[in-house]
Amino acid sequence: MIQINLAAKTYTIYTPSTEPLPTTPMARARGRSPAAQPAQPGTAVATFNDTTKPLGPLKIEGEPTSGYDTTTSFSTTQATGRCHNGSASIETVPNTSRPSRRRR
Repeated sequence: MIQINLAAKTYTIYTPSTEPLPTTPMARARGRSPAAQPAQPGTAVATFNDTTKPLGPLKIEGEPTSGYDTTTSFSTTQATGRCHNGSASIETVPNTSRPSRRRR
């Protein structure tokens, strides 16, 4: 776990077994009940997938190229405590070719 302190511009890295527990907030004024407890640290199941497929032979401006289509995804499920379920993915489709020789 990484704990970031934006005000002090610092961060601290903890392992899950040594993560500090949040402190209890103090009551605002005498006679008032204290604020609600912050959510406790939690856990989640994380899944990372990377799929790559070749694009096959292509030509760009008459030049032969090769390329591939890659989809990378990350998701969290079964979240508890401060963790949340969620997902994200990114797709890239790069094409490469040999440098062409200039014709005169």
